[in-house]
Amino acid sequence: MGWRSTLLILILVFVLFSALYASTEQTKRIPYLPNNIPTQPKISQLEAIQIVEHHLKKEIPELNQVRLYFTLYNFSSQRWQNDPEYQKYISTAARGGWSYSHVKEKPELLQLPLFFVHANGTQYQVSQTDNTYKVLCLQAPDIANCSFPAFAADAIRGKLVYRIESIWQPSVVAFPSLSISSGYHIIDAETGQLLWNTINWEKSRNLIPKGVNFYDDQNNPPKTVKQLEEEKQQAIEGALNPHAMVTVSIVQGASSNNQSENFVPKEARGILGINNKIIWINEDVAIHTVTSEKGYSSPYTGSFDSGQIMPKATYNYTFVETGKYPYYCVIHPFMRGEVRIVPGFS
Repeated sequence: MGWRSTLLILILVFVLFSALYASTEQTKRIPYLPNNIPTQPKISQLEAIQIVEHHLKKEIPELNQVRLYFTLYNFSSQRWQNDPEYQKYISTAARGGWSYSHVKEKPELLQLPLFFVHANGTQYQVSQTDNTYKVLCLQAPDIANCSFPAFAADAIRGKLVYRIESIWQPSVVAFPSLSISSGYHIIDAETGQLLWNTINWEKSRNLIPKGVNFYDDQNNPPKTVKQLEEEKQQAIEGALNPHAMVTVSIVQGASSNNQSENFVPKEARGILGINNKIIWINEDVAIHTVTSEKGYSSPYTGSFDSGQIMPKATYNYTFVETGKYPYYCVIHPFMRGEVRIVPGFS
């Protein structure tokens, strides 16, 4: 074989591999492959709910309440935007979420979102009424429009899934610095397998071998898990007895829908261990409530819910965890505020 023949063969091989590579890259860029997208779940929405409930009971033996996020059951976004009476009904009845016992009585009102995550990372929302679908995002992590971030999407590629958001009490301690009181469960809609959930993910990503020392984010000297637990308890004890309080006024005329101010300040900011105790003073002539939008409850200070606050009366609540805590008045749902608790000084 001459050198010209050898050169010709090499050129042909190069062209062949180039064509295959281009084809592969083009396939990766295809947003969807219609024949590969299932749209009909084999597991009912009620069965998916029961799988979540079973998992929560396993993870939280003392589970006393679990609620389905309010938009996933008997909810209309159009009516929510345009009908004040409907807003009041949902805010009063759901209180941040529907109890699972209530949901199971009328499963036909369930509206669990159904998604398909293609093997190439493209995510689709599937309609359960007409079995159609639409592209949400191309090849995660296109986080702006994706329903699943990359760490969850990777676990469910090539599957039709239900995404279920729940709120539960008591909260789960996944790590000394983290308590989980709400989160997601992702259920395979064809097999019923629990593919991913917030509780197990938080536990696994924060898992530290027993007795192992490690440096924190500020590269301070290493501490053991036992030391972190002790520090957490000390922080909680300090948070339960802050030196000062933050006052929020329920101002006169707050019950009027035409008034722009009701809870003042609308965002109350407290520093953990210093002034993380918030007190509300009802200066209005009407009765009001201060009620957590998401049913927040702490094992140390109970439920974030005042019940009825009579005129001239007060209500206080001590937050022992950093975070944002949106709340509203059950009687006047348009009245909304938020408490923000930030870390104390070390």
